[in-house]
Amino acid sequence: METHDLKDRRLLVIANSYPDKNLNTLGGIFVKEQVDELSKYFEEIYVISPQPLGVNRALSDYNYKNIMVFFPKFFHAPIGYFRKRLGDNFFKAAMRVIKREKLEFDLIHAHFTWPSGYAGIKLGEEFDTPVVVTAHGDDVRIPLTNYLQSFDNTFLRLKLDEVIKEADVILTHHEELRDLLLSSYPQLRHKIKFIYKGINLERFNPFSGELKRRAAEMRKSLGIENRFAVLFLARVDWDKDPLTFVETAKLLRKNEEIAFIMVGGGALLRRCIKEKTKYGLENLYIIGPRSDTEVWYALSNAFVALSPVENIWSTTLQEALAMGLPSIVTSVGYTPRILKDQIDVLMIPPKNPKALEEAILKLWKDKEFRERLSQNALKWRNQFDNSKIVKEILKIYEEVVR
Repeated sequence: METHDLKDRRLLVIANSYPDKNLNTLGGIFVKEQVDELSKYFEEIYVISPQPLGVNRALSDYNYKNIMVFFPKFFHAPIGYFRKRLGDNFFKAAMRVIKREKLEFDLIHAHFTWPSGYAGIKLGEEFDTPVVVTAHGDDVRIPLTNYLQSFDNTFLRLKLDEVIKEADVILTHHEELRDLLLSSYPQLRHKIKFIYKGINLERFNPFSGELKRRAAEMRKSLGIENRFAVLFLARVDWDKDPLTFVETAKLLRKNEEIAFIMVGGGALLRRCIKEKTKYGLENLYIIGPRSDTEVWYALSNAFVALSPVENIWSTTLQEALAMGLPSIVTSVGYTPRILKDQIDVLMIPPKNPKALEEAILKLWKDKEFRERLSQNALKWRNQFDNSKIVKEILKIYEEVVR
């Protein structure tokens, strides 16, 4: 079957999160960018992202191009009983939409093994439809390694076992997750596939004159036209370690040539704001969540990825490399296996503000080294090309819908 034969097919996507129409909520933006590219090859795509009542209240159903997006609501409480019912509640919420809208589809693609992957498996059984599941990170890492205690790791492992067993294909864009899955499920290795997460290279284009203009305007509005801008762009949560970024801003507060820019939202955002206020950190610019992330890469001179767990492959690190940004990353997980220190990136130990300070100063002072990292980062661009990656995904779709 050729890819153009999918033109008369319909794809159902189940996602834990998905952006709203105006990109005010950005959860699942990587899913949306993949769906946008996939829409070129399908008659219609339906996206269902069930949401607990009272959460993300502004989310409402919408259509664009040949894509229909639904946010069905369900009751949920953050206690063990309801957490264990989350997969079934995702399934029931999706079923309500499918029945109400009379949706028909030929293939299901679920993102994250829990709860969307589990719901996708149940939908596949209900409608006798093939199911592809993309594993993204902690949905695999927690139940297989127990590096972090969730509400019930044993329960999550049982559900992961079920999803891996019943899915037609398991996709992952992390080498670490691929290896975890292959070692944990050697008998099912035939269905575990590795494909990079795609980046929209037209959007993240460091050579775009229009993007450079927008970046220059943003720099001017911030009053940092002539400063060396260091960017933290990620969820402001413990697994991205924004506090080390803030601590380093404290260490360099007297250096008027360097600006620290934090873009993103999360559980630690208020704490970061309090630290900025408490210590009068005028060199720290806390921006909050933004949909125009390409502008923030374009206005920056360096990027930091500070996870104490894993940086391969965070969406923001991929985007930063695609933009040719010299990057400072923590040497954790598979990061030093994939990226070369002093060549692709500059590596530092995790949770070490002093090491981050020294790395920033090195990039600031050494223009030649900075430019070498930038050129090497750009070599990753083609590997992250969303249009090429989607064609690889389409080949997998073709195999399972035969």
